[in-house]
Formats: sequence, C-alpha cells, structure tokens
Amino acid sequence: MCDGQPTERGRALQARRIVCPVMKAAEVRLFMGIAAQHKLEVFKLDTKQAFLNGEKGEEEIYIRAPDWWPEPVPEGHALLLMKSMYGTRQAARQWHVRISTWMEEHGYLAVNSEKTMFMKREGKEWIMHGLFVDDMAHASTCEKLKKNFLQAYKKDFDITEEDIMSTFLGMEVEQSKESIKLHLDTYIQETLDEYKSTIKKFLKPKNVPMQPGVMLEYQDCPETPDPREQKVLRSFVAKLQFAATWTRCDISYPASQLARFCASAGPSHWAALHHLMGYLEANKSFKLTDHKGGKGGLTGYADSDWGNSVSRRSTTGLMARYNNLKGMVLWRSKMQKTVSLSTAEAKYYAASEMGIEVLYRRNLLRNMGFPQDPDTPVYEDNTACIEWGNHVIGGRERAKHIDIRKHFAHEIIQNREMRLIKVFGGGLLVDGPGAELRMDRVELINCSYGAVHARDGGAVWMDGCSVL
Repeated sequence: MCDGQPTERGRALQARRIVCPVMKAAEVRLFMGIAAQHKLEVFKLDTKQAFLNGEKGEEEIYIRAPDWWPEPVPEGHALLLMKSMYGTRQAARQWHVRISTWMEEHGYLAVNSEKTMFMKREGKEWIMHGLFVDDMAHASTCEKLKKNFLQAYKKDFDITEEDIMSTFLGMEVEQSKESIKLHLDTYIQETLDEYKSTIKKFLKPKNVPMQPGVMLEYQDCPETPDPREQKVLRSFVAKLQFAATWTRCDISYPASQLARFCASAGPSHWAALHHLMGYLEANKSFKLTDHKGGKGGLTGYADSDWGNSVSRRSTTGLMARYNNLKGMVLWRSKMQKTVSLSTAEAKYYAASEMGIEVLYRRNLLRNMGFPQDPDTPVYEDNTACIEWGNHVIGGRERAKHIDIRKHFAHEIIQNREMRLIKVFGGGLLVDGPGAELRMDRVELINCSYGAVHARDGGAVWMDGCSVL
C-alpha cells in the first residue's frame, strides 16, 4: 500500500470486509427528532487518528519497508501489518468493528443491525449515540451518563474537544431552547457560486424547482454527447443530490429526474438544471425544523404517478414525519422497478415501499425504548390501493398478477404495524402529476412540513410525483 499497489490481486475484496457502516441521512434526522422531542442538546466529538485504533483484519496485509525503517529488511521480504493503518482499504471497517465492540463492552445496546446507533439506559435516564466513521453525535437526558461516557472514552481514545453540535457531515445545525434546525445554506451558496463561474449565464430567480408540466425524456439525449459537458453536469447533479438527500427536500424530485440523464444530457436537461439553479438562487435558505417537545410518533405519506415516462415505469413519492407531525425524517422520489398496469397498482407498490420504511423505523424506535402505537398511519389517496391493503385480494382480475413483493403492505397492515388512511383532494402532501401549484397551497405545505424558508412565498414542487 505504501507505493500504491493494490491490496489484493486476482479478485476483489468482499464488500463485507471493507465497507464501513454509517448513519444514513434519514437516521440522522430521526436522531435529531428524538433529541428535539425530549428537549435535549446534541453534542459532537471527533476521534483523533481513529483508523490507527483498529485491530488487525481478516486479511494479511504486507507493505514495503519505508526508508526510515530502523532495521534492514532482506531483499524480497515485506512487513506484515499487525494493526490498522491509514491507506488500507480495510481501515474504516476495522475502526467500525473496534468502536462498536467498545460500545457493547461498556453496556451500550446497538439499536440497528448495522451498529451505527447505540443506546444505554439507567432507570428513566438514557444516552444515545450515532456513529459516522470517526464522528459521533450524542445526546443524554442525564449529565452523569454523559460524564461517565466521556471519562471511559478518553481512557481508550484521543478526541477533539467535545462541543455542542453546530455542524455535522457538512450540515449546519442550529440549536435553541425552542428547536433544532438543519440546513445547507453555506453549501448551496458555494454550489451556486461555482455554477455561475462555470456556466457564465445569468440566473433568473424561479419560484418552483422545475417548470410544471415539463417531463424529461430520453429521446432528448444526443447521440454523441460532449464528454466535457457531461462531466460538468454530473458534478452539479451530484452536488444537488447531496443537498436533496440531507435537507433540501424541495429539490428531491428534480434532482432525481436529472440524475437519470447524467450519461447523455441534451438541451432540455441542461435547461432543467439551469431552472433548478434559478430556484436555489431565489431560495438559498431552507431549514428543516424540529420543534422541541411534543409526544407524537411516526406518520407516513405515500403516492405515485402512473406510467409517466418513456419506460412506462411509475415514480414513487414517500415522506415520513416524527415528533407530533413536526419533524421530517424521510422523503424519497424514485422510479419504480416494475411496470404497473393501473394507477392502483402503482400506488400499491408505493404503499409497500412505505411499509418497509415504517417497519424499519418502528423496530428502531422500539429498540431505543420508544415503542410506537399500533397501526402507524400512512396517508394514501387511492381507494382501490387501500382496499387491497386492508383485505385479501386473492384472484381479483385487476390484482391477480401482482408480484408477492408488492403485497408486503397487506402483510404489515394485517400485523397492525401500519394502516392506510384515505385522504381527499389536496390533503395529500406527497402528490402525483396534475396537482395544481398555487403559492397559497405551497406556503401551507412548507409550514406543515416543518421546513422554513428565509423569505415568504417559498415554493415547493408538487407536480410529477415529487416528495412534496
């Protein structure tokens, strides 16, 4: 590794031996939502030279002797690594094994299968931790638990000075007595500045992230795209997807649409990117807000369009909130993997996808000691979809062909993990194509989502099965 040679020849390392599990974006938001619900401050600490604390992995790793090595090494020989070291592909994984083992040895319970979130309870008091490689977020109801953790941790690891979280994984975190706010305002401004300097075009402010009624299609892709132009577009789409994943729920749908054409973007796709950048120019500040207090649990929303692309595959829109309907923990806009023969089938697929997310978060919260009430409500606007979920549909003509995977929604409804609730008209926050985009409606949705714009009249995308 010291001279840049691969760690293993002839076959690739198995993913399980090199992948380091981390908290996903939705888990980070749920972590913040729990802290806000219990009126806690979130702290952050960073472990110094974390990878050097990892134990030896499953593979034997050899390196050439560096020039400063004190003893002569015979020709044709190499040094065997006995511990983890920066530069090896296994280093992050070995560190995760080390820190998760340490947490369990000190009485912390891993509340998810990837061992990225831990909990420790003493009576009614508790402390929770979230891991992202060498960064750790933690919040506690008791100063004693926090103090005991830091004392034990400092005995085995060197850390930077622990402080109230103000930034985390590129996000800015604002904590007050009333709320916890997450945003990427600085990141968005830097992205806009880079875009302006690269494209050298005037950005006209836009009220919506994507022009209503516009569908990006594959027939607009050029036969011989310019590699330099595609590289620029891929770079900015990747930046937008990062923002959409963490805090900018309002651009999730257009960012997802643009990502489908990164390999061969045409003029219409560039126009959509320019339009989206104009929207960000007008809406640089966008904050997800978890208000402190509240006793609510999970609430979900699921919807889809139907066959709204050349591939005839529908697009699913999902959203989930926590803490008395105030905090957003999940949003997603994603093309479905199969072709649906009806609107009801497409929405039934979306309900099953929502069921997966509901079940995972119910189990996670249960393991943390926050059991949820039976029948987590999931709002849906299609009557046939709700009937299929609530009853055994058997050999009904419209549903007899549906794959067993899509019937997952029916399974968890019968187990009282989730229930589908009919919502009428404009009540569904996750809406499909044809929804009218009115500014008064948009402002109402922003308020109900816990998303705060810096200016009045901030827009949220509704058309084409956005997550909003």
